[in-house]
Amino acid sequence: MPNEIKSISNPRLKLEILSPEEIDRIHLTTLDIVEKVGVRFPSQNALEIWESNGAQVDWSSSVVKIPSNLLEESIRLAPPVYTLSARQIEQDLPLDGNHVYLGTDGCGVEVIDLNSGSRRRSCL
Repeated sequence: MPNEIKSISNPRLKLEILSPEEIDRIHLTTLDIVEKVGVRFPSQNALEIWESNGAQVDWSSSVVKIPSNLLEESIRLAPPVYTLSARQIEQDLPLDGNHVYLGTDGCGVEVIDLNSGSRRRSCL
């Protein structure tokens, strides 16, 4: 039986690195980039979902350009708190803004070297 994953949790502690204005600036810039440059989704299913919901899909490059109003509405509809479910229920992680988890796993699935333009997959 796996051990329960420990978290750091204290409702009185808050980590506020950015001001509300800085957060708003990042959010607006992100909306602009996602709408004008797009995001690559290497999943046919994801591309179909985005297209059926009003996003512009370039099927040859798998890049989706998402209108900012569609993205804002999706964010508004997303639950503010949810559980990251594990294979064993004891290892479920509440993502509620009040728990911090530390781990040694995780990496980019696909890395593009901007200097050479080469692309390589990792952690697959």
